[in-house]
Amino acid sequence: MEGNFSGGGTKKKYHLLKWTKICKHKKKGGLGIKDLRKMNVSLLCKWWWKLDNEKGLWQDIVQYKYLRKKHMYYETQAE
Repeated sequence: MEGNFSGGGTKKKYHLLKWTKICKHKKKGGLGIKDLRKMNVSLLCKWWWKLDNEKGLWQDIVQYKYLRKKHMYYETQAE
């Protein structure tokens, strides 16, 4: 009688899984969730490549603010 009084006996339990198993494709027994660390690194590499190889407003802003290149005004005047 005591067991039923303190909570009803239906308690949710969480099943822990390894992150590598969660990131596997569903057909291979995983949950099909993409690995966030790999996605973050690939996106940062893509942005770094675009920053180095393309010209645009956001590239100018990032280079001026974080990479301490010449001021945007002087770069546009020189071109």
